[in-house]
Amino acid sequence: MSQPNDPWQQGPPPGYGQQPPYGQPPGYGEQQPYGQQQAYGEDFAAGGYVPPAYGQPAPGWPGQMPYGYAGPGYGPYGERPSGATVITASVIQIVQSSLFILFGLLVVFVADLFNEGLARVESRTGVQTDAGRTVTAAVIGIGLTIILIAAFMIVLAALAIRRQRWAAITSIVLQSIGAVIVLLGLAQDTGGTGGGVLFLLASAAVIVLFAVPSSTRYFAAAP
Repeated sequence: MSQPNDPWQQGPPPGYGQQPPYGQPPGYGEQQPYGQQQAYGEDFAAGGYVPPAYGQPAPGWPGQMPYGYAGPGYGPYGERPSGATVITASVIQIVQSSLFILFGLLVVFVADLFNEGLARVESRTGVQTDAGRTVTAAVIGIGLTIILIAAFMIVLAALAIRRQRWAAITSIVLQSIGAVIVLLGLAQDTGGTGGGVLFLLASAAVIVLFAVPSSTRYFAAAP
């Protein structure tokens, strides 16, 4: 027999056997006692974790960048730097090198014609033309060298557009060497200097455009 004051005679206590709403843990929505508010991060601090200050990386993430900063070479909020200067320098170098390829082909063609003429003279007259053939062979070699260097400069320009810093540095070095050679040639010759001056202007433009800070940021943003 149950006791007169047994609470179970009046049914189970309120909330007995009731499940929390779906998706909500037990105690969800319970308010703190009046006048007692849980401080931000108090539940984490109880477990030994202190939340970081706003804008700072969380502990355990040493490589995480602050908010709004995407990494070296990027602008605010992840904006990639413009490659206008690098592209302009590369286009100038490609055009310049293409002209040198045409010039090299012309040199080889003329030297080869001269060599064939020497061969016909030797076959008809019997006069030895070894000296002349040596000269034409040297000229052909110079023409082929010009073609190869110019083709290499085009490859360097294409690689610079693809954010290859070493290609831009190599282009600057080769352009500087070419400018010095042309300057020496202009100092020796007071005749037609139009081509040499154009080459110097193009070389100076390429060197400056590859060396400006915007180009440096463009290369630094390489993936």
